[in-house]
This record gives sequence, C-alpha cells and structure tokens, in this order.
Amino acid sequence: MAEGMDKVVNGASRLAALTARIPEGRLASPQEVAEAIWWLLSPGAS
Repeated sequence: MAEGMDKVVNGASRLAALTARIPEGRLASPQEVAEAIWWLLSPGAS
C-alpha cells in the first residue's frame, strides 16, 4: 500500500470497503496516477 494510505485506511475491512467501490478492485499505483496526469496534460487529451 502507498505510504501514507495506512493513515486513511485503518485495517483490512476498511480497505476492502474502499476497493469494492473501485472498478479495478484495487488502488492505483503512484505510477498509474502519474501516467493519467501526464496524459491529461498532453495535447492528445484535447
């Protein structure tokens, strides 16, 4: 789990409830978030 997320998600049951609402069933990695931001800022997103 990403550093700092352990403060937001306290325990397995809370993590399961959070990820159940995400279509992929997991949290995004920092790399995946960076790639999404990179694409949104690129000319291809226009």
